Amino acid sequence: MAKTNKTRAAHSVRKGTALIIGGSSSIAGELIGRFINSGNKVVATFNDGQILKTHRSDVHCERLDLGDMSQLDNFCNISLSAYDCFDYLIFFNGILPGKPLNEYSDDLISKVMFVNFISQAALLRRLLHRLSEEASIVFVSSISAERGSFDPIYAASKSAQLGLIKSLAKSVTSKLRVNAVLPSLIESSKMFSDMPLNQRNFHLAQSPSGRLLSVSEVAAVIFDISSARWSGVNGQLIRVNHGVW
Repeated sequence: MAKTNKTRAAHSVRKGTALIIGGSSSIAGELIGRFINSGNKVVATFNDGQILKTHRSDVHCERLDLGDMSQLDNFCNISLSAYDCFDYLIFFNGILPGKPLNEYSDDLISKVMFVNFISQAALLRRLLHRLSEEASIVFVSSISAERGSFDPIYAASKSAQLGLIKSLAKSVTSKLRVNAVLPSLIESSKMFSDMPLNQRNFHLAQSPSGRLLSVSEVAAVIFDISSARWSGVNGQLIRVNHGVW
């Protein structure tokens, strides 16, 4: 029995504080519940959306618009002042215009790259000294980062994340870990809801399993790689895609 308990402890997420950027995303609500049910504190940001209502009373919610660089210093120095350090940092935020290149304006190109990559790197730079020695950082990217997309700017912004992750994994000297989860299309996500039926069917037809990912599947992977049994995994791209390439 003692051995079983030790095994469970080794596989569990240690109690700490999770900072979730983009807490109103479709996956974040599920992940927030997993962290809270494991005894962790959770701080989650939101902009236009809302944190999942069933967890609102358990979460410290802060509004943050990553499209506005001027908010970052106040967010880190004032909004997060009650927290000494964070053990988990997950980036969910991102925008997907769903346009071919010829339909982009220069301003929209800048906005997508800024929100999906530049502001995240800028925020992480400000938070590095606030992370615990063995903190886990997870960027929720996309299979588009590797395989391309109908929207080339979105794919490029996600590819930039991967370069940052690989570089940080080589440069950090502590036990801090940074990894990425690359999901394919997630059923019931905002991206799925906004997508025309023919595009949904196209994604479904590409899946060898004959189905799309669920929100809970992706949340489970993000939560799991934060656990002690993944302590040796750093700088990796975790492809959650039902075999879609």
